[in-house]
Amino acid sequence: MIKKVEDHLPKKAPKKTGKRGIKPLDIDKDFPEPVKKEPAKHAPESLMVEQPKRPTVVGDRFEAFYLKPVFGKTKDGKKTIGLRFTVPLENEHEGLLPKIIHDGYRDIRKTGRVGMRFNNVPGQRAEIFLTHDIKEDALVLPAAKFLTSKIDIVERKGEGESRKVIRLSFMLQVEHSREVAHFADYNYGNNFWLCLEETEESLFDEDEED
Repeated sequence: MIKKVEDHLPKKAPKKTGKRGIKPLDIDKDFPEPVKKEPAKHAPESLMVEQPKRPTVVGDRFEAFYLKPVFGKTKDGKKTIGLRFTVPLENEHEGLLPKIIHDGYRDIRKTGRVGMRFNNVPGQRAEIFLTHDIKEDALVLPAAKFLTSKIDIVERKGEGESRKVIRLSFMLQVEHSREVAHFADYNYGNNFWLCLEETEESLFDEDEED
């Protein structure tokens, strides 16, 4: 007896709709609410606003710009070397510079004077470092004259807007030596960190002047 093979094909073909593929989007039906553009996130106006002010005084050291060397001679013919520095003065420098300098700084702030020069500033022992935290010094001046020192009020630009700065300039002068001459000649135009204190040693030409 022959068994009938069952037909697994669908008895009726699906009705043709006449619509094939992806139908186009309907703006009204598919997007009942209008798409809103997210507001742009504004970048900070300046990186300087986000970053804290870089310290210029750390512990007993303060940052100073070594402007240039000054070579000269004393009346009796001894060669001298002067290292000229500039420092924007702040309240934080109190106690790190000769007292006469701080007295002048306070006076200028109160009276509104545009500048001041100083004479007879005590000699200083100066330690010069590359950074505020390095232990090894770049140069030590055991007894240096503190000469041609003055305070001026200047306008500093390049930080978004100009602002008035009380700037100290001074020269540390010592007798000529190979070590100091090498430092003086190869390092001007750079920032260093200074540690100053009044020296008890005789300055290099005090005996000749007495």
